[in-house]
Amino acid sequence: MNAGGAWCAPLAKSVGVDLPVRPRRRSAFVVSCPTPIPDMPILIDTSGVYLRREQNHFLCIVSPSAERDLDSLPLDVQFSEFDEIIWPTLAERIPAFEALRVEHAWAGYYEYNILDQNGIVGQSGPENSFVAAGFSGHGMMHSPGVGRAMAELLAFGEFRTLDLSPLSPARLSSGQLVIEEGVY
Repeated sequence: MNAGGAWCAPLAKSVGVDLPVRPRRRSAFVVSCPTPIPDMPILIDTSGVYLRREQNHFLCIVSPSAERDLDSLPLDVQFSEFDEIIWPTLAERIPAFEALRVEHAWAGYYEYNILDQNGIVGQSGPENSFVAAGFSGHGMMHSPGVGRAMAELLAFGEFRTLDLSPLSPARLSSGQLVIEEGVY
């Protein structure tokens, strides 16, 4: 069972499978705003800036432009993304965010499926080889369903509760991709 996240492709390669999943760095910033904004909804700006409430703070992320979104970059926080993209975008939309302050920041890898930005779920390669990876940043949202579906596939040889066959590895070679529009 290959659930290796950002490192699933090298693991798959060890059993002769080529997975189109690459580690892509994302920097996350937890910011505070001196002006209370009690009912702030999740914001996904057309620029790709993402913001959501985190208790009394906000979490914000932006996907870098395609030319800067390279595989396996070092996990250094890209403060320039905040200074040049996130902060100006948020301050323009919400004037109170002019006074944002970065409280914490970190970098991590997305397990980025370069073909359709969607998970790859099912049998892959040798008969006893399975994969659940490549969720391009939305794996936490999908993990309960994928876990259940994979347990059924492994125990019974089929999906019983949730049919995840559209996410089958076979779609990668057939060209029947499942394009995820919400990933930048």
